[in-house]
Amino acid sequence: MFNNDTIETREGVVKITDLDSDTVGLMLKFMYSNEFEVKNEDEATDLYIAADKYEIVPLKDRCCNWLKMSLNEENVCDTYLFADFHEDGNLKAAVQNYIFVRAHKILKSSYWNEFMKLYPRLASEITHKICLKYIDE
Repeated sequence: MFNNDTIETREGVVKITDLDSDTVGLMLKFMYSNEFEVKNEDEATDLYIAADKYEIVPLKDRCCNWLKMSLNEENVCDTYLFADFHEDGNLKAAVQNYIFVRAHKILKSSYWNEFMKLYPRLASEITHKICLKYIDE
């Protein structure tokens, strides 16, 4: 990029307009020091998106692991939607397993009912996986 006649080459500045400054800061901190500091789910998903866009696989993996470790009954549906949107089979499988282990509680929750109404294909996908696991046991 810097060997061509571009604005970035002439000005010596790369403008990243689709990420907020906090996310860029966390991304650069990881790239230069391998430090990973995420405080909440929003930071983790924003950083995951940045890592995916710029193909920073180790950072994307760390974000994915953070999201897996932070699963709870309130965010499990949103995390599954996020994993599906980003075509992350690893994260989807972790969410499916989380739901499977806690199906008796999650499938009765208001979060799940809303998820079924808004995303019937994804809800069907999850319940199908749960059924297959019960059959295999």
